[in-house]
Amino acid sequence: MKSDYQYVVNTEGETTGVLLSPKAFEAYEEYVIDQAIAQAARDSKGEPGRPLDEFLAELRHEGAIDV
Repeated sequence: MKSDYQYVVNTEGETTGVLLSPKAFEAYEEYVIDQAIAQAARDSKGEPGRPLDEFLAELRHEGAIDV
């Protein structure tokens, strides 16, 4: 089985980087996004909520969404 990653080492044998396959990169990217969403949820804990329609209207006004 081919590995989804490969370590990059310098002439002293120290790991200096990692090469990821497209599949592994996509999985890592999804993980990072999930962690960012979870952190945003933790950071906003205790803040007052607001109706979804109000939030969507604000995003539309800012041009962040067009639906």
